[in-house]
Amino acid sequence: MSGPKRTNLFMLGLLILGIVFQVSPLVFKGFDYRFVKGFTEVLYPGIVVLLFFLITREKPREVFQFHRVDIRNIGYIVLMTLLIYPLIGIVSGLTQLVLPNPLLRTSISSAISRGPLWLALLTIAVQPAVLEELCFRGIIRHGYRNVPLRTQALVVGVFFGIFHLNFSQVFYAAVLGIFMIYVFYYTRSILSTMLVHLLINGSSVTLSHVISSRLVTQMQNTATTPHSAGSVIALLVTFVFQFCLYFPLYHLAFRSFVTYNKKRLGLLNPPQYAYYPVRIYQGPLTSPPFGATSIPERSSVLTPGVITSIEEAPNQGQIDQRTFTPLFFVIVGVFVGFATFIQVYSYLVR
Repeated sequence: MSGPKRTNLFMLGLLILGIVFQVSPLVFKGFDYRFVKGFTEVLYPGIVVLLFFLITREKPREVFQFHRVDIRNIGYIVLMTLLIYPLIGIVSGLTQLVLPNPLLRTSISSAISRGPLWLALLTIAVQPAVLEELCFRGIIRHGYRNVPLRTQALVVGVFFGIFHLNFSQVFYAAVLGIFMIYVFYYTRSILSTMLVHLLINGSSVTLSHVISSRLVTQMQNTATTPHSAGSVIALLVTFVFQFCLYFPLYHLAFRSFVTYNKKRLGLLNPPQYAYYPVRIYQGPLTSPPFGATSIPERSSVLTPGVITSIEEAPNQGQIDQRTFTPLFFVIVGVFVGFATFIQVYSYLVR
């Protein structure tokens, strides 16, 4: 079974289990399921990862790549995460204007203002930074390792967004997923993406506790309350201002990060495509004919030279046709169907 096909089956199983745990509150309304739901939300990605290795017999060390991250890359990661955090907030805010999150009130993250900070950090920051990274920047990325980097980032980003099972989170999670694939690619370590994930989720949890516990209530009201025309315009102006402020800074930091790692890996000046004629003799492999000074030239072909860029290896810029298989679109269809059901159901019972 090919890598992408096996990876898509893994993603489909992860998605189906996630849907089961999201639907359970609707089925068992009279049952106090909070502990069970919290437990499964925290641990079920780890269970799926364990089953993957038991079935496939893959070597975790080859899939995850726990390589050391040098101090300069840690600095770049912290800086880029601080700069991309507002950009993710913009994408999330724009989505909330159109498609409010109906699961926010019932999700485990809605309880971060209640209870100790250490428990919230462990549940909402540390756990996803480990288990979700093992799933997406580990197993799923490894399954698509033989496709061009841009395609790999797109697929893993889409799957990471789909994993959140609602329209309001799918877009900003996809953006974050794409970003983390590039972080992994240039650092060659899943530890770097775990750090990004920990910083993103940990800062949200800490701000919610330290600044004000009312922030979560405000987020919930924003996600479920219609906005007036004036408030929408004000939000859009704020988003535009923030984007113009933070995106150029993020772009500069990212370009510096890429340049440093290309130099570190010896990839700053990659060779270019070279097509040159080669004369090929198609006769028998013997000595030149009697009286001749060289083997006669029978034909010529164009032989490709070396690959131009590591971003496109090994397919030389061509999208692998196995990437967007019917199973890939089944996964997208399952997500769209479930997210639409939850969105419609929330409006009917509200």
